[in-house]
This record gives sequence, C-alpha cells and structure tokens, in this order.
Amino acid sequence: MKQFIREKLIEAIKSKHWKKDSYPNRIENSTLKGLDDKHKEIIDLNIKKLESLEFGYDKDKIGVWLYKSPMQIKHPPFKERDKGSFLLAIVNDNDMTTLYWKHRKEGEYDMSIELDTLIEFSKSNFYDPVKKPVTIKNINAWKRSLEEPKKTKESFKKLKLPNGNIIKYYKNSNKFETLDGQPIKIDDIFDELPAELQDKVMELLEQNRNNPK
Repeated sequence: MKQFIREKLIEAIKSKHWKKDSYPNRIENSTLKGLDDKHKEIIDLNIKKLESLEFGYDKDKIGVWLYKSPMQIKHPPFKERDKGSFLLAIVNDNDMTTLYWKHRKEGEYDMSIELDTLIEFSKSNFYDPVKKPVTIKNINAWKRSLEEPKKTKESFKKLKLPNGNIIKYYKNSNKFETLDGQPIKIDDIFDELPAELQDKVMELLEQNRNNPK
C-alpha cells in the first residue's frame, strides 16, 4: 500500500504536458530510440533521481541537465529547434514541467544545475525533503558553504635599516621579508634592528617557544 501511495505521489509531481507530450515525444518517439537501449535506461534512472527530490514553492524555475547524448537527438515535429544532445528538465516549484533537447546549455530558467551536482546538494545539511526542499536560495547557500574562506593578508610595517636597506616586518607572525617577499632569518637581521624592536622580537620568540601551536 505504501509503495502504491508513493507511486501516486511521484506521478502527481509530473505535469500533464510531461506525461502526455514531453516525455513521449522527446524520449520515446525521438531518434533516441535508434541508439542502444542503455541510453534510455540512464535517462529513466536520472528522471527517477529527480523525482525522488522535493522542490520548494518559492516560484523557482529550475533547469536540471539530465543527460548528454553522443549524437544530436531529433523529435517530432523535427524542426531545426527540436534537436540537440543536452537533455534539460524544467521544474517549476515542485512540478516537473517539461523536457528539452538543447544544442548548448542554455534555456529559459531562473537557475540551471547538473543532476550530479543537485544530488550532491541533496546529501548535504542544506537539504531536507520537508524543512529544506530544493530551492535556488538553498542551493546558493550550499554553494557558498563550499567556497574556501578568503585569507586575509597579514599587515606589515616597513623598516629602514642602518645600512639603508628597507625590509618588511610582520608583527603578528614575528617575521621579516625583503620588499620583494623573500624571507629573512631573524639571526641575519637582529643586530640591525632598533633596540626596542629587538626586545619585542625576543619576547615573541620566547612566547612561541612556551606556547607552540
């Protein structure tokens, strides 16, 4: 009984156009049938993966790239625009609306996403079928979480030594560099430093010894 209910729920998320026109014409009656059966099997499996996800009701129009055929696929009425190798599914809110074969990855949608990427998103903490369904907002939040945090550059102070050389001193890390970024060993520069800075450098060295990271 549970399986029957589930099948009915899945069936309900497909629009009439998807069931009566889109899938029959662009998959079953298209030139895809001239290829090995494995291609349709992969497409059907990918559609099932898409069906298994819950989309939100934020008025989002999301394009999902389901498959890439090894050749251009044509379908009735076989006009120039009715062919391509990229299979695109359009989901409006939680309604699987239509399928297209596209020449290139473009279309009328608010956001497009690869199916594999969408599945990866669904395995994250940013997706929950009830509380956090698939929405553009949730997908963008997940993508931002994957970005590496920007490293802030440590500030430095320029020092002019008695010999006329100008160097950079990084107070937080207690390091020295030439103006072109080459490291300078403290032992090589210590005697040239102002007395008050020598004391500070020694103090920081001692702190690092006592509190190694």
